[in-house]
Amino acid sequence: MKNILTIIVVFLSCQVFGQLNDKEIVTKDGKKYFTYTVNKGVTLFSLCKELGVAIDEVALLNPETAKGVREGQKLLVPITAKKPKESTEKSFNYTIREGETFYSVLKKFSISEQQLISLNPGLTKDLIAGQSLAIPGNKPNDLPENVKPTKKPDTIIVHKVLDHETLYNISKRFMVTVEELSRLNNNISSNQLKPGMSLRVPIYPKKIEDVEIRQIASLTPTVSKNSTPRDSSLRARTNGLTYLLPFNTEKQNDPTSAIATEFYMGAQIAIDSLVSLGYQGKVVVLDAGSDSTTLTPLLKQTDVSISDLIIGPFNGENLEITSKYCKENHIPLVSPIVATTTILKENPFVYNAVASEITLVKNMAKFIQRNYISEQIYLVKVGSKDDDLYQAFRNSYLALGSKKLIEIQQKDIATHLKKGKNAVFVVPSRDRALATSITDQLSAWSTKPKSAMLTLIGTKDWVNFEDISAEAKNRLNFHYASSVDFDITSLETGQLKKLYRKKYNTSLTKYAVQGFDVTMYFAKKILLEQKPGDGVMNIINPLPLKEGNGFENKASYILKQDDYKIVKVGEIND
Repeated sequence: MKNILTIIVVFLSCQVFGQLNDKEIVTKDGKKYFTYTVNKGVTLFSLCKELGVAIDEVALLNPETAKGVREGQKLLVPITAKKPKESTEKSFNYTIREGETFYSVLKKFSISEQQLISLNPGLTKDLIAGQSLAIPGNKPNDLPENVKPTKKPDTIIVHKVLDHETLYNISKRFMVTVEELSRLNNNISSNQLKPGMSLRVPIYPKKIEDVEIRQIASLTPTVSKNSTPRDSSLRARTNGLTYLLPFNTEKQNDPTSAIATEFYMGAQIAIDSLVSLGYQGKVVVLDAGSDSTTLTPLLKQTDVSISDLIIGPFNGENLEITSKYCKENHIPLVSPIVATTTILKENPFVYNAVASEITLVKNMAKFIQRNYISEQIYLVKVGSKDDDLYQAFRNSYLALGSKKLIEIQQKDIATHLKKGKNAVFVVPSRDRALATSITDQLSAWSTKPKSAMLTLIGTKDWVNFEDISAEAKNRLNFHYASSVDFDITSLETGQLKKLYRKKYNTSLTKYAVQGFDVTMYFAKKILLEQKPGDGVMNIINPLPLKEGNGFENKASYILKQDDYKIVKVGEIND
């Protein structure tokens, strides 16, 4: 039977707690109900308690309350609901300030806990900055106004709550206020957060920062060896730094949104350092999305066309479009997260901040040739999808003049395992099944009495293969090459961690460090014409593929799993 709603008459009755309209009778499925309009701070539990009705009954009448109630929401309630008593006591509204607690408010206004709760039914002791309370008595004359108008967000994203997160550190992560965050989520408090819970977060896709600092001499564009000089006659020089990042404010649950946010949070700390070094230009931050429909209009903006350096987008079609745009306009472009060699071809304005998979494999060949003098080296053949990695390692290793390379099939591994003879097995593959199978095979053999020491060389992808146990990686001295070494215990990381926590009051992340390192290196090199050093977790050494092409980072770390931890055992920077 279809639900039919018939409105008889409309008359609103205002109260402190909510608005129960006992004059508006609504008929649904042949039964009559009152309507109730939710006020700020109300929960399903508190409104049912105040009206004297069962929660289950209200929930069945209003299925949308399964996601909570919100201010202004109109609900159906049983006709047996009692009207909340209106308070005759004088009161005034007060907005909670940052740092104030339930008990500090009681002390501040010399009121009792019972007085405060009676005027604010459903109130919990976990107060939130920006929350409005009714306070008994007359408003003190010396009480300052502290509520600032809230800027309307351009869009909303959905954030999945992580373990140990609070409203405060989430607000710092997304650069919004706790008040905004709470208000958008039914006045939720930190003690109501649970891992996996979805929170609505306001995002401002475009942000422009003008950094005012002392005047310095105009910067001359960097002309790198084997690159085409930038033609300054194309446009006026403004020393602009532009970020094209995939915040994806128009999409919900997009994983790149959090990555882009963390990346820029780290970049902001780098910008602070650049200012102290003399940078005085404009910083433009744009939401480039993940496809051309968002990016293309941005490239027509003046802020972008007069840039002296563009960082981002992260990958895909947008990166290709931007690389062509930068070639036409002679603007240096940095790909900060992935190494896409196709955008480097015949484009001397593009830089890859990270090493490609091919470069990582070649660097591993150098490391093995230099560090394993007496061990036998076995190169295990892989599937066709990984043949590019296989050939890169093979050709690079042989070019170094070593003659100890033996190429074998996986099925032949057992015949090459000899007691007492140390060996290195290189498996340049991204295939989970192959990696797991070979690891299991070698791990089983290594447990035998008097077995030799084995070293297993894989790729960075293996770190995320849950089928390979940490114990097996330990036993086999698992090594891999990586563009980054995110060592939370290092001195450099510790220093950045302190700055990051001071600025955002949250934990430092890998993508935040990447934002810091990439911004520091390329802004110093291109905008300030200063010699950049190594990053916190990056070695950056951009070299041209060949004359007239873009620049790829040729440096990397060699990492090893030791005692259930990832440790750095080498650097390749040549």
